Amino acid sequence: MQVERLFVYPIKSLGGVEVLNARVESRGLELDRRWMLVDEQGIFLTQRTHPELALFELKIDSAKLLVTNQENGKHTSVPFEPKGEWCSALVWDDKVDVKEVSAGISKWFSEQLQQNIRLVYMPNESRRKVDERYVVNINDIVSFADGYPILITNDASLVDLNSRLEEKVEMERFRPNIVVDSLTPFEEDTWSRLQTDTIELSLVKKCARCVMVNINPATGKKGTEVLAKLSEYRREGNKVYFGTNAIPVKTGIIQVGDILEAS
Repeated sequence: MQVERLFVYPIKSLGGVEVLNARVESRGLELDRRWMLVDEQGIFLTQRTHPELALFELKIDSAKLLVTNQENGKHTSVPFEPKGEWCSALVWDDKVDVKEVSAGISKWFSEQLQQNIRLVYMPNESRRKVDERYVVNINDIVSFADGYPILITNDASLVDLNSRLEEKVEMERFRPNIVVDSLTPFEEDTWSRLQTDTIELSLVKKCARCVMVNINPATGKKGTEVLAKLSEYRREGNKVYFGTNAIPVKTGIIQVGDILEAS
């Protein structure tokens, strides 16, 4: 089994960037979900309430992010080093110390989404802890991801899902960081460890899915079929699962094509 694809999502809930290699850090893959849009109260925004966020395309330059609104072609750049003031942001139940990137960039996003919005960044000094029920170490931290540093999906599981759908969907709907090429659908449910020669991950919890998997990342349009179909055979209690969450145990570089050992 090997690493088939790698993705990072620098700004939470905006478009992802497929990469050939990435540094696995304690919070997750380097640059992944270190930026986030918040409203006037500092509460995070996602595609759950703003599906149009899917239409913001991101590219990674040497020292900045390039952001394009595919709906109107307008674009801006986001520096890796924020210039704004410290403030607070809320992501789920976690209050996080953040920095506004800049007033100008916040204004650009506000104009694009037609509401008052700020773009904030999580500096290295800011610490958001992983849910203590699932930590490997009490000091485990995470970026602005919903709950865990890394999300792993299995291409065979997507093939299985697509065999049940009228219209096939792409893996991008599930916003994984690491896609593996196991031959067995949902084998990832049974793993507790994944490692290469350079990194090691502890798989701590299956990933419960929400309505975001119903959003077509190419159009921003929301349907119903994907979550409904998954719920027919991937439901446990009131949760529907696809993929598994992981916490880094050993950090380092991961690359497409790396051989993975699962246990």
